[in-house]
Amino acid sequence: MGVAALVPELSIIFISIGGVLVAIGIGYLAVSYGLFKGKGWAWSITLILSYIGIVIAIISILSGNFVPIINLAINIAIVYFLYRPQVKAFFGKPPSAKI
Repeated sequence: MGVAALVPELSIIFISIGGVLVAIGIGYLAVSYGLFKGKGWAWSITLILSYIGIVIAIISILSGNFVPIINLAINIAIVYFLYRPQVKAFFGKPPSAKI
């Protein structure tokens, strides 16, 4: 907001970015509710987002930024956990479910 006070033209951009981040946060709240309740759609969305996170982390690491190694490890752990047989059963997915 301090930058927006100095350069008023940027305030629209900052407000737009804030709106997008709020929408993403609401989406994550909905997915976390679905995960908590064992909804199959939340399992699928979480896997898709984790795969996207893995790809982005690998691209970042290949470009020379090694900080995303932590994100890569977390996303791999999430994918591993979601493919466990008892977790699939909790979400109502058959043992052969991929996404």
